[in-house]
Order: sequence, then C-alpha cells, then structure tokens
Amino acid sequence: MLILLVTVGIVLTGVTELAAARTSPTPQVAVAAGIGWLAAGAAILVWPGLTIGVLTAIVGASLLVGGLVKVVEALRGNADERASALPLGAASAVLGVLALVWPDVTVL
Repeated sequence: MLILLVTVGIVLTGVTELAAARTSPTPQVAVAAGIGWLAAGAAILVWPGLTIGVLTAIVGASLLVGGLVKVVEALRGNADERASALPLGAASAVLGVLALVWPDVTVL
C-alpha cells in the first residue's frame, strides 16, 4: 500500500510540473522535471518486488533532483517566482539528501 501511495504522489507531482511548464520562465526545465518525476513513478510501478530501501532511494533522488530544478527555475524567474520557488526547491533538495543519507528515518 505504501508503494502505491508514493507512486501516486510522484506521478501527480510530474503531472503538475508538466502543467505548470506553460507559465514557467524556463519551460524546458519544467518539462524535464515533469518527465523525470513520471519516470520515477514508472520505475516504482514496473518493479514489483521493490523493497523499502530501494523505494527510499528513488524518492530521495527524485526529491533532490526536483528540488534542484526548482532552485534553478527560481533563480531564472522574476522576484515573485523566487519568493515561492526558491524555499520550496531548497526544502525539497534538503529532504532528498536526508532521505538518501538517512533512509531508516525516511520510512518511519
């Protein structure tokens, strides 16, 4: 059940990234991020014997890369976009690093 919930969350994140690409200051980066999130969701779905350790690694890597993409978008956007995207991207990247470094706590 946990794997299904995580997959749905990751796929929804990918869909929202793709939908937001139209209004993004860097649409190519947003599309790449959306495709990356969808690929992570597909990887989880097609790997039926997925263990919790591998799940945390995929989620951690997705959070880290997605957060870094948000930071890049924030730095290229206007002041309003920076105010919201920069903290969100930084938090996502930090949580991704924590998930990769400390996987036991990630699944609690």
